[in-house]
Amino acid sequence: MIRADEVVPGDVVLLGVKDLYVGQAALTGETFPVEKTPYPVSAGASLSERTNVVFMGTSIRSGNGKALIVVTGKGTAFGQIAERLRLRPQKTSSSVASDNWAISLGAWDEIGLDWCEIGPFSIWQPFADRA
Repeated sequence: MIRADEVVPGDVVLLGVKDLYVGQAALTGETFPVEKTPYPVSAGASLSERTNVVFMGTSIRSGNGKALIVVTGKGTAFGQIAERLRLRPQKTSSSVASDNWAISLGAWDEIGLDWCEIGPFSIWQPFADRA
């Protein structure tokens, strides 16, 4: 049973509800509480279209419902997002250095310092005419 003012402990499928509204802004970005129903939805529905599922970490704003916990931990919608963020490759020292170099060049370009290519050599020409 899920009730108002509770935080959902796992992703649950609704079996029955009475005026159930859920705040799921942290997961889907929806500003207002969403009405949830026990009716089936299509298998390819997005998170915000899954009106028969209440997700871990969301909060029950009003009403109540009978639910079956189907997924907990890393298998939940929140868990999958956290896993994708964790798997993001870490920057190496050389990639950080090249990022810093690119930012520095961009800053010099903004104040009017340009690089000019002459044959196989590059020279620095301050305040070059920008045509």
